[in-house]
Amino acid sequence: MHSAPQPDWVCSLAYSPDGTTVAVGLSNSDVRLLWAGDGAHFQTLTGHTNWVYAVAYSPDGQTLATGSDDKTVRLWRLSDGVLLHLAPQPERVWSLAYSPDGTTIAVGLDNSTSLWSRGGPSDVRLLWACDGAHFQT
Repeated sequence: MHSAPQPDWVCSLAYSPDGTTVAVGLSNSDVRLLWAGDGAHFQTLTGHTNWVYAVAYSPDGQTLATGSDDKTVRLWRLSDGVLLHLAPQPERVWSLAYSPDGTTIAVGLDNSTSLWSRGGPSDVRLLWACDGAHFQT
């Protein structure tokens, strides 16, 4: 077992699909990428302005979705750390998950969940309230 001390509170974690790297969302707004084998830090993704509560690798391991208390979802190309897409949200982002085929991302917000294509939130398919009383297509 290895320990990988971080510079701030760890808010979220995700293994890459091949198990070689770990994405760590931090309370200082950074996302750090570590080698899973030894915990060594090799890349930092910066851009969020508040705690990063959600990190999710695409099934092919090529992109990372991150969600934050700053009410944004960001999609990053992992080969070079370039921000591919910034998607403002109406509420803070608590959780993210890719569909198995990688074409859709589920976004968990304060009081709703949306499903949208990797291209952006303009392709929203569903929006549920936590109480299950509201549904929008």
